[in-house]
Amino acid sequence: MPRFIFTKRGLEENLGKRKLIYGRWDRAFGCWLITGEGDPIEQVVPDWLHFLTSDTALPKRQEEADDMTIRIPITGGENWRPKYISGDNRLFSDEKENLKLYVDSFPISLKNILSSQRKWTWALLDAINIYGPFENFVRAELMNGHGGFLHAAFVMSDYRRQSRTRRREIAMRIAHMNRAELISFFTRHTGSRQAVRAMGKFSNDVMLKPRHIDNLMARLRKPHYAAMLAHARRIHPKSVLVLSNLPDFAAVPNLAFLLEDKTGVDHLQLLANWVSCLAREDHEGQKAVRGRLTAIKRGSNISEKITQWEKEIWQRVPFPPPPVLPLSPLLVPLTESAALQAEGRSMQHCLGNTHAHSAYNGHRYFYAWFGEERATVALEYLDKEWIIGEIKLSSNNPPSYRTVK
Repeated sequence: MPRFIFTKRGLEENLGKRKLIYGRWDRAFGCWLITGEGDPIEQVVPDWLHFLTSDTALPKRQEEADDMTIRIPITGGENWRPKYISGDNRLFSDEKENLKLYVDSFPISLKNILSSQRKWTWALLDAINIYGPFENFVRAELMNGHGGFLHAAFVMSDYRRQSRTRRREIAMRIAHMNRAELISFFTRHTGSRQAVRAMGKFSNDVMLKPRHIDNLMARLRKPHYAAMLAHARRIHPKSVLVLSNLPDFAAVPNLAFLLEDKTGVDHLQLLANWVSCLAREDHEGQKAVRGRLTAIKRGSNISEKITQWEKEIWQRVPFPPPPVLPLSPLLVPLTESAALQAEGRSMQHCLGNTHAHSAYNGHRYFYAWFGEERATVALEYLDKEWIIGEIKLSSNNPPSYRTVK
């Protein structure tokens, strides 16, 4: 059975034991989930990852599957995901033609507005259908580059989970309510012009979630983070989560470009991991780190810079205090990177060279044992307590039972 079938009442999508019915725009627009005989029909707001436009080229033969994928997770069932009719998630020419016929039934003005909205396509269609003036509002928002705030408003209101009556009220409020007041109305956060501007920068690369907005609001309340967000051209939703891991003293405006795309977010995470090790630095030390960060510009090789800085700074920054004080003078804590590296060279194993980062973060601590068997001892912090992780003799040889005891 084809996955998509176009009929007079709209589009039917077969998903194994479930079926989705998409009503025509000019008749009974909406999406209904049918789960089986005797089960109630549930109206849902699906989540479209791709909206097929009428000018999409079709394969010449049915055997030539197109690589377009349409997934429609249903918000009403958190644990359910559609089971595809075709194993490779691809549409053949007849299925794609049926989908194309359905999309062609929409007014041209709507297709021009919504063809690039991806996951929010159906939510926007639904809002326009139940509240007509919303179309002009959406058109103006997208023309002015405010699509990010529009998407954020849908997230804040939890639009997809609301009843039809409530969704109409939400569409009216989004279109006519003051934006700062809208934020306050939909969330527990106090709206502001600063928050409105930041939300307008959200990109469509990742589906917005409430936690993205919560983290954005928390960062905006702190001046250094707020300055970074203000200087960013766009804001990748995941960047506000990573930003919460960056210490306050390291949030400098010139790093704003790292908030704009996925590559920047990955580099920001590298910086956050590195700087978090230096959060214990005194004011002068933090000032020196901040000075290094201000030298980073768009296009800098951040990974290379971090490697270089680690070698320079970790030589002078001590580890945290030992978690366990030695009961014997034969057990000596390794309190700095230089001592750890010297231990690694002396014992000819990798502990001294590769685990300094975990020592700075407080995940591990290392000791040198000068007993009958010379050994290196590594403690690990697990389940809120310190345990013995490893005991290694020279060249990674295992210790005797007597040394362990």
